[in-house]
Amino acid sequence: MAQEFNLTIKPYRITAFIGPSGIGKPTVPRALNRPREGTPNARIEGSVLIDGHDIYGVGVDVVPLRRLIGMVFQQPNPFPAISIYENVPRHRSQQRLPG
Repeated sequence: MAQEFNLTIKPYRITAFIGPSGIGKPTVPRALNRPREGTPNARIEGSVLIDGHDIYGVGVDVVPLRRLIGMVFQQPNPFPAISIYENVPRHRSQQRLPG
């Protein structure tokens, strides 16, 4: 388990974690994106700082956080009750990218 590390990711860039199976590649994006929010029996220890702010701090809204930190999954994870086709334009309309 990583005890402490620093990582610089430039804004509006795609960043990939590449390596052999079993080394925890999904752990960092999951720690940043907070997908375990509300999961029964989930435990969170320590802190994750982005620009000096603890993203696990009291009162942090996960919706704007997840707009900044996206994840791509190996299996589709669409919004429930609508098709994949309907999910794509919904996601794109929620993005706020420069340009």
